[in-house]
Amino acid sequence: MKIQGNVIAAEHEFATKSERDLIRLVQTGEKQAYNTLYRQYIGKVYGLCLRLTGDKILAEDAAQEVFIQLWPQIGNYNRGNQFSSWLHAAASNITTSYLRKQRGWLQRIFNLEDSPVMHEEAQVSSAEEGLESYILRLPQRTRIVFVLHAIEGYRLVEVAKMTNMAVGSSEAQFHRAKHLIKGGWNMRKHPFEAALQQQLAEFDKVKQPECDLWPGIELALVSQEAAKQFNTRWPHLTGSKLYAIAASFALLALSSWILLNRPPQVLVGDNLVAALSMQHQQQKMALLVKFQAQAALTQNWQEQLDELNEASVTIKSALNREPNNMALLRMLQTVYQQQIKVIERVHSRKWSQV
Repeated sequence: MKIQGNVIAAEHEFATKSERDLIRLVQTGEKQAYNTLYRQYIGKVYGLCLRLTGDKILAEDAAQEVFIQLWPQIGNYNRGNQFSSWLHAAASNITTSYLRKQRGWLQRIFNLEDSPVMHEEAQVSSAEEGLESYILRLPQRTRIVFVLHAIEGYRLVEVAKMTNMAVGSSEAQFHRAKHLIKGGWNMRKHPFEAALQQQLAEFDKVKQPECDLWPGIELALVSQEAAKQFNTRWPHLTGSKLYAIAASFALLALSSWILLNRPPQVLVGDNLVAALSMQHQQQKMALLVKFQAQAALTQNWQEQLDELNEASVTIKSALNREPNNMALLRMLQTVYQQQIKVIERVHSRKWSQV
């Protein structure tokens, strides 16, 4: 009971500190302070990610990526500046970069230049009304430009740089967004521009994810620290060995968390996707542990795994809309199989003899 009481007391202590003191603690490596900072800003970060991605699964993954990447970068934050502005800029850049990788990797792996997975508009409930529902219906590139310029306040020149497109293209995408919104909006009562500006002024930027993203963030931070510590103590362990050791440590934490938080369910739809993902994760981690003492035959195999992982996230985003789509399920299974094959081939003795 004392331990539990101390945890509660610590949470209360961090919750009552000023933001400046909180950030100072985070910069010293205090994870409980970072947890408090996460809970203070997750609504704004997730809301931004949701508007940019137009998809709940992608938004959750992108929001986690923001806080994972922010952890080692927060030491660069100048406490003389406003933290919310610094965080907003970082989250915007990380999320737009995340979306570029999602699109590029899925097309490269499956050669799906015109895949509906990449161009399908977000599905919005007919009960939803207002500007947000129309924004979520916009095509990805058009939506990103509109959100960054009209809602987040970036100039179109800045948007073009962030999205890696020409300034003229960003201007065209913004006007296209307004045209599409106007075409779908009931404009019988108000002029479009006036109604749009009013809706933008009243726009609620804070959105809460449906589940707590902190366990996944904390798991990633633990894995990073484990790899860093092993690298410091055993500098000769690099590549697959270092990755496998960190992975084996993370696997126990991941399995324990899922078992404690996910009760047994019938494996259909979303539950089937989750079960496939968990089974694959365990299989992948087991292989990494198995080959931890064996040098990989190539140097870029981890990059290949990362690309396949990002592709799986995009496919699962599509499955969120169509959880029983057999074509997408087979595509996801193919990606998982390719990951396993990459690990086996780069560590297989028979390939080293070819």
